[in-house]
Amino acid sequence: MFFSVSKVFWLLVAPSHVLGLLVLAAALFALAGWARMARNFTVAAALLLLAAGILPLGTVMIRALEDLYPRPAWPAHVEGILILSAGFDTATLKKRGVPATNAGEMRVVGGFEAARRYPRARVVFSGGSGLLGGAAYSEAETARYIFAQLGLDPARLLLETHSRNTYENILYSKALAHQGAARSGRRPPPFKCRAPWRSPAGWNGRCCHGPPII
Repeated sequence: MFFSVSKVFWLLVAPSHVLGLLVLAAALFALAGWARMARNFTVAAALLLLAAGILPLGTVMIRALEDLYPRPAWPAHVEGILILSAGFDTATLKKRGVPATNAGEMRVVGGFEAARRYPRARVVFSGGSGLLGGAAYSEAETARYIFAQLGLDPARLLLETHSRNTYENILYSKALAHQGAARSGRRPPPFKCRAPWRSPAGWNGRCCHGPPII
């Protein structure tokens, strides 16, 4: 229920969608002969476009948040590496044989960098589909393809294919890591991780207790 509500809410309040609604409202008021209302909505749309589309407001806000939590040095030992879904369109991979790129691919590259630093660590990619109606293929299938192209040993990779948001990423990945540890006779990896713009304070309510966030 929460997942569906959150998706509908963001559908309504995403800046690009709000901009479109403001333009539509201005056009409707203009057609109805309400010049003052049309002018007000046009000005509001122009201000939103300036703030969210032209000025680097989002970048400045994210950078300020990131600066509050400097990235620490690599730890001496890591047992598990968790990579969260990145909005991959796996349907494109299935149709064309190559993955569609987006900004989230750096998560996979960063995860592979960590896997090279810690060759004994298990790698978990968590990602089903964040679409409201779901998708025929999980994002984890694209991650499998990219990791294979990068040269990661498939035996090190665990894929979680059912999560739809960050909370489910952590919940299902933790369960998957424990299942894998039980089958192999190893203790489950006590990992924590975060997306680039997530603060550690925000993760404390979602992640299992363990080593510091890296």
